[in-house]
This record gives sequence, structure tokens and C-alpha cells, in this order.
Amino acid sequence: MLSKALQTAGLWLVLVCAFGTAAHACRGLNDDTLNVGVRKSAPFVVFDDTRHAEGLAIEIWEDVLEDLVRAGVATGSEYVICETIGDQRAALVAGDLDVVISPLTITARRMLFYDFSQQYLGSGLTLAEIQSGAIDFELATSLIIATVTQPGVVRAVLLFLGFNLLLAICIRAALRSGGGLSPVEGEGRLVSGIKYLLEAIVRTAGLKGVGDAFSTTFGKLLEIFMAVVGTALSATVLGVLTSAFVGASGQSGSLGASHLPDHRIATLADSTAETFVENQYEERGLVTSDGPVCVEAGTPLASTRGCVLYKTWGEAVTALAAGEVEYVLGDWVALSFHARSDLYRNRIAVHSQVFQNEPYGWGIAPGQDDLRREIDRSLISQMRQPSWRKRIESFLGAGAISPE
Repeated sequence: MLSKALQTAGLWLVLVCAFGTAAHACRGLNDDTLNVGVRKSAPFVVFDDTRHAEGLAIEIWEDVLEDLVRAGVATGSEYVICETIGDQRAALVAGDLDVVISPLTITARRMLFYDFSQQYLGSGLTLAEIQSGAIDFELATSLIIATVTQPGVVRAVLLFLGFNLLLAICIRAALRSGGGLSPVEGEGRLVSGIKYLLEAIVRTAGLKGVGDAFSTTFGKLLEIFMAVVGTALSATVLGVLTSAFVGASGQSGSLGASHLPDHRIATLADSTAETFVENQYEERGLVTSDGPVCVEAGTPLASTRGCVLYKTWGEAVTALAAGEVEYVLGDWVALSFHARSDLYRNRIAVHSQVFQNEPYGWGIAPGQDDLRREIDRSLISQMRQPSWRKRIESFLGAGAISPE
């Protein structure tokens, strides 16, 4: 226990010393109001030409601030612009910021140095790549299998097969009574049974419409019913197949984490994605003494490294579209937002595979317990509102609540 406490204290000391200077890069100067750290990260925080901040995080914070003022824990707030996650982290530890509302994922390591609010959005680390336009049949097959093996689906399929057998018997009786499919002389029972079974399959699949094979009322009604069931079944099967192949179009399948060092990867500086890439290099024994694994874009070493750092996800995706990197390893929500934008729609594909789940929260300076409790209370109240999901998707797009 003592050793662990010393390690934690050492981490605090190293962090404060290492980033003490960087903290001033986004230091709040107003002691009368809350100093709120923001950095460029569309669509959570964006700046207009006058450096005015707006976006999803700003809108949510404005509502939270009203609750904080009513609770008497704040009189107002001032936005403080930070360039990187590292600047925000240092400012929080040093107490130069009270809250950081730019997108931050909650991790155990970060919680050693500052507090977090209630989780308000789920996300995780995944990959983005150039959409090839080809269909990954292995992925399509896995999607179909995953759909069919959902709880209750197998039971429904078995019940439907039993229902088909019953219909086959009814069709046989109807055809025999109506003379629509009389056995040919010399035709055995097996061949005759197969013909009736095939007739049932054809009608169940919707491949045969209403004809004049039946002369009885029962036969006519059965034929109409089978045509309706067949059409519905065909539409359902076609929908499942279409969804699977559309979902597998433009992706080259999953890429294991251990293979990341084999490719040129873009990611965000000071992010958990950067740490994740570095860990893969360490596990494969590829870390050398000639410099860090990941280097900033535009530096002399950037052309010789497999991991390149950018200040924003937008810059990383731009590098991907320009062919400067093979993949972007980053936040699922952020990458999906950029991939859905008009600039990159149908050009960038985001994998559904998530390496590790990381929920979003707001960073809060240590020792601000009252502030944290009131922020959590306000966020929870907002998330319980029916309009919460619509509000999130109005900024991030449909399906942005969490990775699949």
C-alpha cells in the first residue's frame, strides 16, 4: 500500500513539474467565475472567426451553468481556449482551470490526477480508413451470422420451418382436391412428395403468385395467403442480406491491435489512442532509443515514423484522405462524425470494431467536490429528458449515441 501511494505521489509530482509551464497556455485569469477549458474539436467545440465558441459541449454547458448558478456554486463562467489535451490536463492539475468540457474520455489513469463528471456519452477507440468500395464477404457473412444468432431468432426460424411443413401438407391436400397437381401415372410417392414440397417452397418464397391451379375456395384462399407470406419473407431475407453487404462494403475487415505497428497510423497528441499505439510497439519489442514512437506531424522525424500525431481529429482525417497515413486510430464518435460530413462521406470508413470502450466525461479540478456533485446532478437531469438523444444526434448524426 505504501509503495502504491508513493508511486501515485510520484506521478503527481512528475506531472505538475513536467506540465507546469504548459498549464499557462490555457490558464484562466478570472477568479470570480468558473474557468472552463475548451479546445477545437468539432462538433463539440468549434470557433468562429471571432474565436467565439459554440457546439454540442457549449450548448450542454450553458444549461448546466444555469443549474450551478441556481444552486449557488457558481456566478458565471469564462471560456479558456487550450490547444491540446496535454495543455488542458496540466491546467486542471495546477488548478488553472475549474472544468474542461472539450471531449475527454474517462480512464483510470486520468482519474489519478483530476476528477471527472458523470458519463454523458459512450465511445471507444477504433480505426478509420479510406473506403475501398469493395465488399468484405467475410465481414458480410459474420454480420448475417450475428443477426441470425440473436436471442429468439433461431426459435423463430424453427417455428417458421414447422409452419412451412404444415402449409406443404395443406397445399398437397388442396392440389389433390382441386386437381392442380395430380400425380403422373407411374410416378412414385417419393417423386410426388418432392413435387408437393417444391411447390410449397416456391410459394413460401414468394416466387409464385396467384394463379388458376386451385378450383376450391380453400385452395384459392391458401394461394392468396401463401403469396402474401412469400412476399413478406422475401422482403425480410433481402433486407438482411442487403444490410449485411452494405455494412461490409468499403471496409477491409478488422485489424488486430498487435498489427498496428505494421501500418502508418495517425492519432491525436496526448490522447489515449497515442498511448494505445505506443503500448502495441512496446509489446512487440519495437521501441528503439532513437526517439519516441509517435511524433508530431510536420517534424523531420514524421516521415520515418509509423505513428504521426495531430492536434485535432479533423487534421488526422484530412491526412488520411490525402493518403499520408493508412489509418486513423481514434475516438469512435469523433471519427464517425467526420466520416459522415459532406467532405468525406463515402470516402472514409469507420470500423465497427472497438479496441477499448471509453466513456465521455468532463474533467474537473481536484478538490471541487461541490462543483462536481452539482454538475453530475444537472447532467443526469438532462440525460433523463426525452429530447436528450435527439439533441446529441442533431450535432453528431444518427447512431452517434454509442459504437455498435
